[in-house]
Amino acid sequence: MTKKQFALLCEPHLGTDPAVELRAIQASDQFKLRDWKNRNRQFFFFKELISESAQQEWFGRYLTRDDDYMFVVRAEECSIGCMGIRMLEDTWDVYNVILGELRFARKGYMRRALQAMCRWAAELRPMRISAKVLKDNPAINWYCRNGFRIVSSHVDYVEIEWDGAPAHS
Repeated sequence: MTKKQFALLCEPHLGTDPAVELRAIQASDQFKLRDWKNRNRQFFFFKELISESAQQEWFGRYLTRDDDYMFVVRAEECSIGCMGIRMLEDTWDVYNVILGELRFARKGYMRRALQAMCRWAAELRPMRISAKVLKDNPAINWYCRNGFRIVSSHVDYVEIEWDGAPAHS
């Protein structure tokens, strides 16, 4: 499936929840994605500030990777965050899950978006879904409440795996 086919597949949103839209990123989303990542860089492996040119280079490379999907999460007619999922070897890897607009915290939008993205990936290509999360990232608990479990611990990070069963709805 090409990026163009994927973008068309996702209109108007991925999943069945009318309150949350997952839209394939577009070139026009780059400023917002860079801003969100830079503001939250302490929670990611890459901690350097991302420049405009570096963001554009990343986006150009992203467009060439067929098994790499980045979404803008929308709710209440606003772009509130982003999340991605990509295939690495024989595993789906969840990455760059960012609530960019904090006024939308604790409303369940990101949880519903994450569940929709994981279900979509599992239907597209059934395989393990995992992520690596830095140990000092408070999102570990959020992931565990939303269908992931810790499967291994390393010096700086934990590896988590989605089992599709959130601890609570």
